[in-house]
Amino acid sequence: MKKLLFSVAAAAAAMLSAALLPACAEGTENGGDGVTYPPAGGNVEFTSSVVFTASSDVIELTAETSLKNYLDALVAKGELVYDGTEGAYGYFITSVFGIAGQSSDDGSSGYSWMIYTDYTGEGDEVYADPAYGTFVYGDKTLASASYGVSLLPCEEGYTYALVYEAWSY
Repeated sequence: MKKLLFSVAAAAAAMLSAALLPACAEGTENGGDGVTYPPAGGNVEFTSSVVFTASSDVIELTAETSLKNYLDALVAKGELVYDGTEGAYGYFITSVFGIAGQSSDDGSSGYSWMIYTDYTGEGDEVYADPAYGTFVYGDKTLASASYGVSLLPCEEGYTYALVYEAWSY
């Protein structure tokens, strides 16, 4: 059932992307791939997400398993395509299913892949904080991750969301 939920969410995200992106004739080309994305600050509200609940059916989950390990297992199963870059706070997602982040010429606004989860931490370690943003999925309110996916633990039964959303300063 969990695999089906993830597959349906991934398919819906891909179909939504395919339906909305061609309609944005005044977008900006991203990465030379010929795909036009909605312009930052434009009239189109574009959001897309991939949501799943971590399960040992995908990969053996241990105290050492990071969200990146889990995402890599989904890639190996052909259920996800993503890319990213290593930063000071871990590995950050830059594209999912070929949809890459973008920013305005002055860097004041754009779209990025954000990570949300209901796994907020253990002890003094805060892995996600609703003060930095939330994402509602069904009856769950997920908090914005404090780290990249390589430093974010992946725990059985917790929900994780990769959300493509607008931002501005």
